[in-house]
Amino acid sequence: MSLIATRRLRLLADRRAPSAVRTAIRDVLDETDLTDLADDVMLLASELVTNAVLHAAAPSQVRLRLREGRVRLEVHDPSPQVPVPRARDLGATNGRGMVLVDALADAWGVEVGDGLPDVGKTVWVELALHP
Repeated sequence: MSLIATRRLRLLADRRAPSAVRTAIRDVLDETDLTDLADDVMLLASELVTNAVLHAAAPSQVRLRLREGRVRLEVHDPSPQVPVPRARDLGATNGRGMVLVDALADAWGVEVGDGLPDVGKTVWVELALHP
């Protein structure tokens, strides 16, 4: 499977991080004519980066890789705490991020301590490219 594009970002743990990652993702997807996936990938990125900002409270790294047939988004942060989808509570104002990730992604998972400096875990999601 050949690599089409890749982008890495280092994000500060502040409220602007989700917006910064959405902009970068939009740019990559526009450059590669994959704009049909942009909304889903940007929503997934927002949820994962927001979790990193809220729960890791430290800088995170984001990597977006486009390969033939798949988009893979990875968010690396220093917290070893693994995210878990919560029970659906329609009245809740937060806590639905991983439920959205589970619903939108074709696959997702967590790798704890993957050997990168200052990384406690990597949360990744994948989406299939549609012909």
